[in-house]
Amino acid sequence: MKKVVVFALFAMVLTPSFGQEKSKKEAEVKPKFATFGFSAGINRSNLSFRAEDRNFSDITNGLGYRFGVISNFRLGSHLSVAPKMELSFNATKIERDGVSYKMNPLNVEFIGHLKYKFLKGRFSPYLIAGPNVRVPVKSGSMTFTNRDIAIDVGVGLDIPLFKLGISPELRYSFGVSEMMEETAFRNVKYHNIALVLNFSGS
Repeated sequence: MKKVVVFALFAMVLTPSFGQEKSKKEAEVKPKFATFGFSAGINRSNLSFRAEDRNFSDITNGLGYRFGVISNFRLGSHLSVAPKMELSFNATKIERDGVSYKMNPLNVEFIGHLKYKFLKGRFSPYLIAGPNVRVPVKSGSMTFTNRDIAIDVGVGLDIPLFKLGISPELRYSFGVSEMMEETAFRNVKYHNIALVLNFSGS
């Protein structure tokens, strides 16, 4: 009987300690409301126009790269808002009558993504979607520039690594604005696909 009483007292003393340790661990793994970081990646342009214009012109789409700053604001266990600002260097040319023109070679992109995570923890695949406003920075006389609005969709994977979060992300950007309204070209839309690596605080 004495052994039972001693064991019960011992358990009562240790139970609060175990509870505190558990609460402490849960607090440590709970995601923050806001995180910030930076991104780097590559992109491939996909400029397109009407089939009729292909008889007189040609498009060259190439690889570019991008850098940016990112943020994430949690709205719940699965949903968050992920604003970004990126500087994108693009390699797109239109050739007509032997003359080559660059199209938006340098853009500042203001991106407002909604992010949906499939799992509650720090390791989770996710989907993104949202608007992208591209503001061109003109460079050179043989350059066409025009502000553009696009819709982004993509997939990614949140991976915790020590005190950092690393998220490889693949997204496609559908341009919805006509890029060259005051020229002989019609219905020119600028799309691109980007593979980006996001780094953020955990």
